[in-house]
Amino acid sequence: MTYRRFDDFIGDLTPEQRAKVEALKDEARAEMIIYTLGELRRHRELT
Repeated sequence: MTYRRFDDFIGDLTPEQRAKVEALKDEARAEMIIYTLGELRRHRELT
């Protein structure tokens, strides 16, 4: 299986498209953190 870096996928994008991708990445990270915190709270029965 061939692995490619994320930058290889977005290398040909315009600056506007790159900004949109970065915003989506930030949003996905935030959602992951929220989900993880929720799971930790449920596991410790803190919800």
